[in-house]
Amino acid sequence: MHLKQTSIGPLVRENAKVVNEAAEAERAELIRPPLPADVTINKDAGRGNRLIVTLRLESGQELPLIVDTGSQATILDNSLEPQLGARLGTATVAHFGTKQKAGVYPAPKLFLDGTPLMPGIRS
Repeated sequence: MHLKQTSIGPLVRENAKVVNEAAEAERAELIRPPLPADVTINKDAGRGNRLIVTLRLESGQELPLIVDTGSQATILDNSLEPQLGARLGTATVAHFGTKQKAGVYPAPKLFLDGTPLMPGIRS
């Protein structure tokens, strides 16, 4: 009896690849929260005023924050210091050309319309 030799290697590899890609996509969805819904911004944003969005702390407290895509850090009002935990140190920050010392704290959990925001990595 002579058996015909066949190759199923490429088919198995392709199926394994599809399964692996599906698993990766599923893991990514668990890690990355869905994007928030559209949010309301101030009507005068970009018309002489800054872009302001309302974020929430983990406690539910709402904060109107200025969006500055060129900023190296998230700067919060001094009144929030008691909610930020232990001070990690100080840093010099530039604010419209003026340098000043500011406290450095662990990043608070911030939410945009229920979606958790991921803090940047400090380098």
